[in-house]
Amino acid sequence: NQMAIAQIDGIKPIVHLLCNGSSAAKERAARVLGNLAANTEVVVAITEAGGIEPLIHVLQDGSTAAKERAAGALRNLSINTTNQVAIAEAGGIRLLVQLLCDGSTTARERAAATLGNLCLNAQNRRTIAEAGGIEPLLQLRCEGSTAAKERATAALKNLSVDPANHAAITKLQRKKEAPKPFV
Repeated sequence: NQMAIAQIDGIKPIVHLLCNGSSAAKERAARVLGNLAANTEVVVAITEAGGIEPLIHVLQDGSTAAKERAAGALRNLSINTTNQVAIAEAGGIRLLVQLLCDGSTTARERAAATLGNLCLNAQNRRTIAEAGGIEPLLQLRCEGSTAAKERATAALKNLSVDPANHAAITKLQRKKEAPKPFV
C-alpha cells in the first residue's frame, strides 16, 4: 500500500495538508508520512515531495501529538543518508534537541531515535553536540522509559565515534557521578 500511494502521487497532498491543515490534520499527515516512510523506497518519494521541511515546522509549532508524529516520521526518513543532511540543513537538529528537553515521553524517545540516525553523519555529530544534545541524551538514558533509554544509549554510542564528543560524554558522566558535597 505504501508504494501504491507513492506511485499515484499521493504523497504531495499529504505534504500539502502538513503545511496548510488544521492542527489535527497536521498531526494525521505527520502520522501518515511516518507510516509511509517505514518503506525505504517511499522515503525518497517523501523527500522529493518536499516532506522534510514541513515536518521540521511541525516540530517547532505543532501540538504535542503532532510533534510526536513529526519526530517519528523524521526518524524513519533519517535512515537515508541524503535525508540526514537535509534534516540538519533545515534546522531539525536544534528542534530535536529541544524536544529531548521539553517534549512528551513519546516525543523524547522519537527525538532520541532520530538523533541516533542523524549522528551517523560526521557533521551532524558535531552539530548535535554544539546544539547541546549530549546532556539531555545522558539524562534520558537514566530517566526515560525503557524504549527511550535504548534510543538515547544508541544515539550516545553513535555520537561517541567523534573523539571530542566521546570526551564530552565522559566528562558529563563523571560530573553526574561525582559525590555531592555535604552542606
